[in-house]
Amino acid sequence: MEDLLNQALLLFGSAALGLLSVGLGWLTNWLAKKCKSEHWAGVIMKTDDVALKIVRDIYQSYVDPLKVANQDGKLTEAEKKHAKEQALDQLKSYLGTKGLNEIASLVSAGKLDSYLGTVIENAVSTSKNTGKLARRARPTRPVLSTQ
Repeated sequence: MEDLLNQALLLFGSAALGLLSVGLGWLTNWLAKKCKSEHWAGVIMKTDDVALKIVRDIYQSYVDPLKVANQDGKLTEAEKKHAKEQALDQLKSYLGTKGLNEIASLVSAGKLDSYLGTVIENAVSTSKNTGKLARRARPTRPVLSTQ
C-alpha cells in the first residue's frame, strides 16, 4: 500500500512539475509580448506627441506670419508643402537614428516617410480641431456695468 502511494505521489509530482513548467513558459512569453507591445505603443504615442508640438511650433513661427502677410489669409500650396517638409525634418531630427530605426521596424519597408507624413498630417488636424474647440469653449466676458 505504501509503495502504491509513493508511486502515485511520484507520478502526480512529475505531472505537476510538467504543468508548472508549461505555465511558467506561457507566462514568460505573455510578459515578453506585453512588454514589447507596451514599448511599441509608447514609441507611437511619443512620436505623435512630438509631432503635435512640432506642428504647433511651425504654426507659430512660420504659418501664422505667412497667413497674416497674405491678402487672403491662406497659404499657397508651395507654402503648405514647405511647412510639411519643415515638420518632417524636425520630427526626424528629434527622433534620431535610433527612433527612426524603431519606427521603421514597425512599418512596411520603404514606408517610413509616408508614415511620418501621416503622423504630421494627423497632428495638423488635431491642432486645428483642438483650436476650434478651444475657441468655441472660451467663455465670453461678462459686461461690467459702471453703476
